[in-house]
Amino acid sequence: MSPLVPEQCFRVLDSPRYWVENWVRSSLGGRDPSVLGKVIVPLLGGGFQRVEKVLGRDVEKLDNTLHTIRVWRHRRLPVSFVALAGGPHYVEVLLALACAARAEYILGLGWCGALKEQLGLGSVVVAYAAVRGDGASENYVNPRFPAVADPVLAVELHNFLRRRGLEATLGLVYTTSSHMTENKLLREWADKPILCVECETATLYTIASLLGIRTVVALVVSDSLAIGGLSKKTTDSATDSVLRYIAEFAAMLSRSMSQSHKDIFNTT
Repeated sequence: MSPLVPEQCFRVLDSPRYWVENWVRSSLGGRDPSVLGKVIVPLLGGGFQRVEKVLGRDVEKLDNTLHTIRVWRHRRLPVSFVALAGGPHYVEVLLALACAARAEYILGLGWCGALKEQLGLGSVVVAYAAVRGDGASENYVNPRFPAVADPVLAVELHNFLRRRGLEATLGLVYTTSSHMTENKLLREWADKPILCVECETATLYTIASLLGIRTVVALVVSDSLAIGGLSKKTTDSATDSVLRYIAEFAAMLSRSMSQSHKDIFNTT
């Protein structure tokens, strides 16, 4: 019998097998990780009520024992949606799930605070790289290792969202492990080409790169540090739109992989 989590995952996840497998079992209610499929769409730091609201009958919720992780699978495609509590710790769990499932793609959706006045509430930042202020990724690799998205995937998702009429910008973000030092971050980074601050992207990009999983994250601007203020109504509406389009993008990618045995973004 093959192990629940492949041996190659532990070349990156430097943790006891029983611990990693306990998280995988708890997150999936004892199901085999293959139920997640090859494309995983995580909602980073929330979104627990949004998946079923937006995608309706296209998804099936998988019962589990955790309050901080919720999983849905697409009823017709090898695509899954995972809503997580915020912070690097849950990103690590997500990546254990993705590695156990032998996922090939992660298309993340998260939220950020704008550091630039031109980024309006509800606009979208597709992060092509992140400053590693998260702390967690340093446990995996030297701090000089870059936290970057899959470059082709980032450009394709950015262009896809713009074609759907969304105000999307491709740029750099800052990942922090702190929730209450935004003013300090604004003073430090406002004059640098950093568009926004959030809590998960650098961790996700760093570890996913080490695991060989092609990854990109789209961030909805939920508040503005540059001009002050937030709007839950605007953020919720924008989140629903981005989730709907990322699900469409994931479905397109999944169908292409199954039909041609290679993905549509293969540049070789």
